[in-house]
Amino acid sequence: MPGNELGVLMCEAAFEGDLDQIQRLIANGVGPNECDYDNRTGLHLSSCEGHVHVVSYLLEHGADIEFRDRFGGTALDDAIRHNFDVRNAKLVQAMLRSHGASLQYSATDYTTKMNEYAHTGDLDHIRLLADNKVDVSLADYDLRSPLHLAACRCAQ
Repeated sequence: MPGNELGVLMCEAAFEGDLDQIQRLIANGVGPNECDYDNRTGLHLSSCEGHVHVVSYLLEHGADIEFRDRFGGTALDDAIRHNFDVRNAKLVQAMLRSHGASLQYSATDYTTKMNEYAHTGDLDHIRLLADNKVDVSLADYDLRSPLHLAACRCAQ
């Protein structure tokens, strides 16, 4: 098939949680890392939709957890971004981490995000990032840590 059509088919099936279609595609030689026009893979789409069974299958069949889309995001980035929108998000994140996924080299600046959440008192998002191993002691460009910002917020 020309262009990214196989990747699009894989991504559509992953988005829908259609494990049967993904199994057919892989059985017919389509790689688990085929990507669409945005360089997103089935692992990206199934992770952001919380389809645990699809994530598991793709990981078992060699999906690259560090594969980056055209925006620099990984499947773990997507699972975190959609954490409050889908069921199973925490389970998907744990599965990806257990296969070596990390935010350490992410294109997203999670230190800045952590500080923003501390400044606004958004404990749910702070927990989400801490659960995904974002270092809560890292300082921003002004050498302020989330603790500094949270303490300043409480002093107001």
